[in-house]
Amino acid sequence: GNIGSGDHYGFEIESSLRLAQLNLIDAVLGGSFLWQDSGVVDAFSGRKRQFALQGSYALSVNFRHDLKNWGMSYSLDFTKQGPRIVSEFDRFREGNPRSNLRLTIEKQVWDDVIIRFLWNNVFKTTSRRKTTVFQTNQASGIVSGVEFRRITPQVSVGIGLIGKF
Repeated sequence: GNIGSGDHYGFEIESSLRLAQLNLIDAVLGGSFLWQDSGVVDAFSGRKRQFALQGSYALSVNFRHDLKNWGMSYSLDFTKQGPRIVSEFDRFREGNPRSNLRLTIEKQVWDDVIIRFLWNNVFKTTSRRKTTVFQTNQASGIVSGVEFRRITPQVSVGIGLIGKF
């Protein structure tokens, strides 16, 4: 955007492990962890802050087990992201995105056709957001109100058909 130069640094670790190598089930356990930080002078408030919409961390853990004899598989995917901010002319938002756990089950029904069952937001987790509203703009420093928002998305379930038709 039009915020000038800033600094960004961090690191990311990714890994996966085939559990069969440990004489366990024929499954794969994987994951990643990203840690990052940034700094920029906010054009509206003049204060130093992190880049907008950039969480300080992101965690992902996944597990997939193929049951070849049955022609099916199941997987679990967990994601969690760190707090984020959004800076606007007269508002400053701070939020904690929700974590998510997704379960997927797949079954091969014909040679090239798979039916997939998906269950998203298994634990019905909640995200929270705080918005500070300024009277004219952030630079004035005069707070006219503070809004709190709690969002609990519904659990979603889906069934799909994957293949060549």
